Amino acid sequence: MKKKFNLSGEIMEILEDEDKYTLKVLCRPEYLMLASDIEDDFYLGDKVIIEGDYKITKINREIN
Repeated sequence: MKKKFNLSGEIMEILEDEDKYTLKVLCRPEYLMLASDIEDDFYLGDKVIIEGDYKITKINREIN
């Protein structure tokens, strides 16, 4: 099942390697809500590492 999400953040660093760029982004909000089909024994307070694939479809400047 494919899920979508949006993150808001601030670009902190831009790294260039030949013709490829890596953006270091400080993301906000503090919480990320993800829909998941993973059935596991999770408990409040567990520390987790989220792994998956992503495809950036668009990056917009935030209007203040």
